[in-house]
Amino acid sequence: MDSAEIEQCFEVALGLVKEAGQVVREAIKKQKTIETKSCNVDLVTESDKAVEKLLIEGLASMPLSQIHRRGKHSSRSQMCLDP
Repeated sequence: MDSAEIEQCFEVALGLVKEAGQVVREAIKKQKTIETKSCNVDLVTESDKAVEKLLIEGLASMPLSQIHRRGKHSSRSQMCLDP
C-alpha cells in the first residue's frame, strides 16, 4: 500500500471507531439482551452485533487490495476484526 492508501484507511478506520464508540455509549444506558455463543462465558449483545455490522460495512469502503481480513501467514498486511 502506498502512503495515500494508508492515510485513507486510517481516516476511514478513525471515523468508524468514533461511530462505534457512539453506539456503545448509547447502549450503556439501555437494557441489554445478552446471548451466548460457544459457551456460557462467550457473551454477545445487540450492541456488539451493531458495532460489528458497522465496522464490516464501513471497512468495505477501504482499499483492501493489499489487506487480508484474516490470516496468519502472509507477507501482506492483515486485518482481523473482533469488536
